[in-house]
Amino acid sequence: MKKAIFVLSLIILISCGKSPEEKYQQALENFKASKTDAVPVIEASVMRHGGFIVDDDEIRSGSFSLYSVEGSKVLLYGSGGVEKYIVPEGAPFFGAVVSHGICYIAAGKNLLIYNDSSTYDRVVTFPGKAEVSALVSWKEGILILAGRKLYILRSPLSKPEPVIEKAFASPDKKTFRGFLTRSGNLVAVVLGYAGRYHIALVDAARQKIVANKISATGGSCYIDGRRVYYVSGGAGAWKVTRFDGKTKVKKTVGSFKSIINVSLFKSGFALETPKGVELFDYKGAPVLFPATGQLKGRTGDNLVVTIDKEKTISVPFGVFRKDLVLFQREIVRASSGR
Repeated sequence: MKKAIFVLSLIILISCGKSPEEKYQQALENFKASKTDAVPVIEASVMRHGGFIVDDDEIRSGSFSLYSVEGSKVLLYGSGGVEKYIVPEGAPFFGAVVSHGICYIAAGKNLLIYNDSSTYDRVVTFPGKAEVSALVSWKEGILILAGRKLYILRSPLSKPEPVIEKAFASPDKKTFRGFLTRSGNLVAVVLGYAGRYHIALVDAARQKIVANKISATGGSCYIDGRRVYYVSGGAGAWKVTRFDGKTKVKKTVGSFKSIINVSLFKSGFALETPKGVELFDYKGAPVLFPATGQLKGRTGDNLVVTIDKEKTISVPFGVFRKDLVLFQREIVRASSGR
């Protein structure tokens, strides 16, 4: 694997002729006029001004982590550097959460807990040796999906407690993958496999199921307040759908004939199509970020895209604007954490 190189996003190029902002604006106009030669110019601008870049051809994206696996080592990437954690040889890796300086890794049938070193200090298992498929931090602790049940670990030394006693539904009880997404106290539990998924919405604070068995065709979803966005439909008629947990009303916010991958964010969604990567807001309007690369997914609210073969870029979704000056200002703000 190639060495990870992190490039912060404060580079301003000085060149003769048009400024970078003018070149970017012109490229957007050309792209809207269906001139495909504008795409490399836009890609180059994003590569110079976006988040950070990882020079690694085996990078993977989870819901809340950007990582790669080297044998018994899991490398977690971030704008501040790379952290290395040792996991059992051959153990599957399903995600990681770092909370208050402590790292939690879902590794097969074990939840591994790391304090201040790269070697785990504690192993937590679950009833029936259930596979730990997803985890997410919450104000009360770490929420963990093990098998088809949701648990909470309130501290690194405590025992896991069930949030909901009953197991969640999956289209197939034997073969499934699990995913978790959280916004405030509302948690989306996604279970399924190969285009058939069920989504359940859980109020973690009240330990109550708000909605259950919402049918989806993808494991990716996003919660915004009481609403959840997810992928539905099928080949030739894909949809991004919004479901309101209070009114129980569903609404289609985007329809597409052909997609390879999709990731959903707070302010919109990203699609990888045979033509490349495109971004849209939840009204279905394009955000104008064309790219010929591959959509890796998301980490938190960061878009992860491989643009230049082995170069993977991680950028906050919300920074994409028509105005590059505003784009730069938003990147600086996001990078400084303000």
